[in-house]
Amino acid sequence: MVYARVASDKDPGPSIESLRGVAQNRGTYGLFGATRLASGLTPLLAGWFLLRTWIIRDRWTTPWAPYLFIASGVCTAVSGACVILIALPADPTGAATDISGIVAVDNLRWIIGKVGFTAAGLALLVAAWFQWPVGGTLRKVSPASVILGLAMQLIWVDAATVAPPSWVACSFSGSW
Repeated sequence: MVYARVASDKDPGPSIESLRGVAQNRGTYGLFGATRLASGLTPLLAGWFLLRTWIIRDRWTTPWAPYLFIASGVCTAVSGACVILIALPADPTGAATDISGIVAVDNLRWIIGKVGFTAAGLALLVAAWFQWPVGGTLRKVSPASVILGLAMQLIWVDAATVAPPSWVACSFSGSW
């Protein structure tokens, strides 16, 4: 049985038993990796678009937000690629005893995913700083950017990750 990772403290890392679950649901686990890899394109495109706006191009504001979004996209894509790499060698019989390579890939997935999430949160905080003085709709969006950006920094604090137990234990086998 493979569980979806919602809360950061519910991610124990790979073991022979968890790899057996991955192998039994290789397609679903690989699909999660592929969607994470593809979702890395969104912040990449957002950063690319923001770098081409006249406000950034003409140096009216800092280019930090676009570069942080780009970094977040790259990290998210690498994290997704790591998930796919974990699914590829999974042995359904559980006969493999040396999982050191998979552990290394999983550690990279864990840290790069958190770094990417942090970068996106920092990008929102930087953007909020410049949204407020513009006024209009951007002034209305600015407080939400601050709240989301600060909340995204809490990915590093396991106790701050809030999710109902039914979400954390969402099984791919169809039971909730």
